[in-house]
Amino acid sequence: MKNVFYRLFVRNLRYKVFALCLGVAIWYSMTVRSIRNVPVGPVERRFFCPKNFQVHEEEVAQISLTLNCPSYINEEYNLSEQMFAVEIVLGPKVISEEQLANAEDYTSVATLSLHSGLIRSRLPEKAEGLVRVESITPKQLDVPISLITKRVPLIPQLRGKPQEGYVARQLEPLSLQEIELTGAPEDLARIEELELPPIDVAGLSKDATVQVEIDRDALKSERQVWPVRDADRKVYIRVPIEKAIKTRTLPAVRVRVSNAPPSATVRIEPDSVEVLVEGRPSQLDQIIEDRLAAELDLAGFGDGTFHLPPEIRPLPEGVKIIQRSADLIQVVIQGSGPKRVLEPEITK
Repeated sequence: MKNVFYRLFVRNLRYKVFALCLGVAIWYSMTVRSIRNVPVGPVERRFFCPKNFQVHEEEVAQISLTLNCPSYINEEYNLSEQMFAVEIVLGPKVISEEQLANAEDYTSVATLSLHSGLIRSRLPEKAEGLVRVESITPKQLDVPISLITKRVPLIPQLRGKPQEGYVARQLEPLSLQEIELTGAPEDLARIEELELPPIDVAGLSKDATVQVEIDRDALKSERQVWPVRDADRKVYIRVPIEKAIKTRTLPAVRVRVSNAPPSATVRIEPDSVEVLVEGRPSQLDQIIEDRLAAELDLAGFGDGTFHLPPEIRPLPEGVKIIQRSADLIQVVIQGSGPKRVLEPEITK
């Protein structure tokens, strides 16, 4: 046994040590020395985020990699930036919709730490296992993100009829006239206004203030959009109720002539009329008496005495004239030349 041990380990020891060193040198040459660091970049960036988020990719820094792999891998596959990508998931753990909704201009910056787990390659599986990500530049990435929004008008709706003899005027949103919605760009493009749930005015005889609530879940399922702020779902609406028809007396509407003959003397009698009109209160409230006139067009008239019906204007649409203190205005024209050929009196 002693002789065997001697022959294996002691006899010709220096040759054995030399052979061991030579083997280690060959192994080092074929393995350790053949591993190289290969820089590649900038590599593709792939962002995954909710459909109502917009990543400002033009403001995001380029990403470069340093790969560590055997030389033959680099030589065989010619490693380059086209073979690698960085996949970045921008979910609620990184930045939430609420954070963007509360940020200025709905835009915030998410800072992410880059690591090898984010790297994807197009190398075969057998080669991919021999390639290690030595470093990533930069180590942290600032990603500006915006919430995609659109502002649309709110459209109140009525249901039912007020008490007999009363009407509902145009509804007036008190809290919001527009609402900001979020969603995918293609879904927001399809919506130009948002109809509110109908307000029941049955039996009302005076003004009322009503709260209506937008159903977020229904809006999201039916139109794939939803309010940016949950508080905006509650909208207060004023419902003006008024008597159906009222009358108003306009005591002194001045008579005004136009297109009178040049250098002629024109006398009118009377020079103002009293007018009784009717309409809804909201329509009558639009009348500005100082702007009203009983107009007479004298185009084509010569010397003579005429009785012409005046036209009262401007009156708001829907307002009707019930009575005038004078249906015809007497007009005397002198010094204009030949008299126009027509009947001396024109009646309605």
